[in-house]
Amino acid sequence: MFKLLEKQIFFRIIPVLLLAIWFLVLSVTSFSDANAIQMEITPTSITLYWTAPGDDNNIGVASQYDIRYSTSPITEQNWDEATQATGEPIPSPSGSDELFDVTDLASSTTYYFAIKSVDESGNWSGLSNIESATTLPLGTGVDVPDNFELSQNYPNPFNAATRIDYYISAPGHVTLSVYDLLGRTISTIVDEQKTVGEYDAFWSGLDADGAPVASGLYFYRLHAGDQNYTRKMLLLK
Repeated sequence: MFKLLEKQIFFRIIPVLLLAIWFLVLSVTSFSDANAIQMEITPTSITLYWTAPGDDNNIGVASQYDIRYSTSPITEQNWDEATQATGEPIPSPSGSDELFDVTDLASSTTYYFAIKSVDESGNWSGLSNIESATTLPLGTGVDVPDNFELSQNYPNPFNAATRIDYYISAPGHVTLSVYDLLGRTISTIVDEQKTVGEYDAFWSGLDADGAPVASGLYFYRLHAGDQNYTRKMLLLK
C-alpha cells in the first residue's frame, strides 16, 4: 500500500516539476549578436545595433535593457564594474531592429559593450556577445557646409518607396548609395555628374539586381567630391 502511495505521489510530482522547468525555460531571453555600426562611430560616440530578444521564449516584449561598456572585456564576473549607459531605449517587440548611441566616450579608445534584458517577471537574460569598437581620433569627421545637404528620407519608416532630397554645392560626380548594417553596398541610386543645385532621388527597397531587400535598418550615403554625409532609414514590410 505504501509503495502504491509513493508511486502515486511520484507521478503527481513529476508533471509539476516538468511544468515548472518549462516556465523557467520560457522566462529566459537570449540575444542575437549586438554589433557596433562602423559607419556610426565618431570621436565620442559609438552606435550599437541588435535584434530585440523579446520576453518569454523570445516572443513579446522585454521589460528593460541594461547596456554597459568598459575599456576591458566584459564578463558576468565584472558586469557590475562596467559603466551603465544612460538613456537606454525602451525595448521593442521581439525581432525588431534596435539602435542606441553610446555617447560621452573618450576619443581613440577601444570600448567593449554588452547588453542584458529583463522580462516582466524580473528574470534577467545572460550577456549578449561582447562587441568592441574604437572611437575615432579628435578632429576626425566631415565638416558639412551649410549648402551641402542630405535630408532625412521621407517617409521614414517606409514600406514601398521613400524619397531622399539632397543639395550639391559644387559641380562634380555624385553618388548616393544604400548600405546594410555591415557596410555592404545594397544599391547605388545616383552615380553621375551633377551641377550645383537641389535634387531628389527615390529608393524602392530593391537591391542592385532588382530584388526586394528584407525589412530592417539601412544607411544611405551621399558622396560628392571630398564631401560625404550618411543617414539612417528603416524599411518595414
